[in-house]
Amino acid sequence: MPVLPCPACDRPTPRLLGESSKGAVVNYYRCDCGHVWTATKTDGSFCRHVTPLTRVEKKSTRSG
Repeated sequence: MPVLPCPACDRPTPRLLGESSKGAVVNYYRCDCGHVWTATKTDGSFCRHVTPLTRVEKKSTRSG
């Protein structure tokens, strides 16, 4: 099942925190930006933020 991108910075490849996810009803994920969150084991949908959500400002593609 595909994993959703990081809810803080939208990077596509978060790391599963296997030890934290063992025995839990959710999977724990961590992104290189430092954000940690959970997703359901059944369908991979977002559950909740473990670390505070601080949006990383995306660079504008507009010039001028």
